[in-house]
Amino acid sequence: MDERTGLLDKEGVRLYRLKEASAILNVSVQTLRKWCNEGKIKCVRLPNGHRRIPVEEVRRILNGGGE
Repeated sequence: MDERTGLLDKEGVRLYRLKEASAILNVSVQTLRKWCNEGKIKCVRLPNGHRRIPVEEVRRILNGGGE
């Protein structure tokens, strides 16, 4: 996982765009949206309504802690 990509929130936590997180997790963007809506993965909503996935959530899924 390349942690040099993504954005940082105000606490310095790395946030991935849905497209970036979906590529890392090998799932579709639609699946990530569904998981966010169902509460299976934590996502952050920006003021413009766009979603971001914290790096910790991507790690959790990669380590078998999710779908």
